[in-house]
Amino acid sequence: MKTLYTIIFLGLSTLLVGQYDNILVGNRTGIALGNATTGDGVFYTIDVQKHLGKGIYGILSYESGQLEEGMDYESESPGFVDYQSDLMTQYRSVGLGLKKELRVSPKGRVAFAFSGLYINQSRVEWDVFTDAFNNVILSDSQERYGRRNDFGYSLSVEYTVRINHFIRLGGFAGYVSEPSLFISGLRLSAVLGTKTVKETNASTPNIKKNWIEVRFGSVGSDGVSPVPIYTLEYGRKLGKRFSGYAKYSMAKGFSDRDLNRILADFNDEDRVRFDNLFLIEDHEGAGEIFHPTLSRSISVGLRLALNRSDKSTLSISGGLGWFTSEVVRLSSNGFTLDFYRESYVRFDEFLPEVGLHYDYLISEQFYLGGKVDLAFRRFNFGAGVHVGMRF
Repeated sequence: MKTLYTIIFLGLSTLLVGQYDNILVGNRTGIALGNATTGDGVFYTIDVQKHLGKGIYGILSYESGQLEEGMDYESESPGFVDYQSDLMTQYRSVGLGLKKELRVSPKGRVAFAFSGLYINQSRVEWDVFTDAFNNVILSDSQERYGRRNDFGYSLSVEYTVRINHFIRLGGFAGYVSEPSLFISGLRLSAVLGTKTVKETNASTPNIKKNWIEVRFGSVGSDGVSPVPIYTLEYGRKLGKRFSGYAKYSMAKGFSDRDLNRILADFNDEDRVRFDNLFLIEDHEGAGEIFHPTLSRSISVGLRLALNRSDKSTLSISGGLGWFTSEVVRLSSNGFTLDFYRESYVRFDEFLPEVGLHYDYLISEQFYLGGKVDLAFRRFNFGAGVHVGMRF
C-alpha cells in the first residue's frame, strides 16, 4: 500500500504543478485472462509517462489485480448450487519501461509499450472435497496459502483518441508474464501541456457535460475488515443540477497472521504437519499466512448538486449496484492443529447505495474531491479521494 500511495501522490502532484506537454498521467482498467493455475479477474494500473524524444516515453507504473478460479457444486437445498473457489490470487507490481507512440490520424495515436516488472503474489488454493452427491464439504476441503515475489515483463499495444488538448481515451491489449495473463480494457490519460485553459477554449463554448473520476479509498462491511478500493466512474449532466452516473469498483486486501504465534504451542511434528497442510510449496511469506477479501461491483444512479460556488460543489447520490464478494478465513476453536478450519463465504446481491461528494475545481478540465458512501443490507461503508476530468 505504501507503494500505491506514493505513486498516487506523485501522479496528483504532477497533475497540479506540471507545465510541460511531455508528461502523461494514465489509468488503465480491464480484465485479465489466465489459465487453470492462474485464474481470471480484473485489474487497474496507474502510471506516469515522460516524453524522452521522437515519440518515446519513459513509464513508471503500479498495477494491482485480483484473480479467481472456481465452479458451482450441488447444494444440499434442492434447486440451488454452491459456488466454491479452487484458487484466489492477489497480485501487485511496480514497472519501469518504454513506450513508442505513433500518430495515425489528427486525433488518434497507436502506442507499443514494454516494461520490466517486480511482482508480488498472494495466493490461496483449495483441494475441494465433495461427497457422493457432489456437495462441497468445506470442513474436509484443504486450503493452502502462498506468497512469492518474481521479476517479469509486460507487453501492450494501445489506441487512444484525443478528446481535447488535455484528455485521451481509448483501449489496450497486452500480456503480463507473471502471473501469465492476457489483459485488455480501457485506457484514460491526462496530458499535462503548456496551453492554458483560456488559450485552449478561446474559440469554443465552455460546455462540458461529461466527466470521469478515478477514486482510491477504503471500504469495509459488516464482519469484514476495511480493504483498499479502486473506482472508475463516468457521469453526464442531465439537467442544471442532476447527473447520471455509472461506476465500476474493485476492492481487495488481506490481513496477515503471524505463523510464529500460531505455532508457538505446537510440537515439532505438528509444525511439519501444519506446513504440509496449509502452505504452498513455493511460499516465501517468512512465517505469514493471510486472509484475502476480493470484491467487485457495478452501479448506476443519479447525482444531485446541493450547493455550488465558483470552485466547489457539494452533491448527494443514490443508486443501485450489483455486488460480488469472496472472503476467506483460517480459524481455530482450540489449541491443537486438529481444531483449525477454513471458511469461505461468497456474496452476490443487489445493494442500494447513497453517497456524499465534494469536488474542487483546479481548472475547467480537472478537479479534486472526496466521497463517502454506504451500500445498504451488507452495510458496506467506504471513503476515498478522487481526481476528475471534464470533457
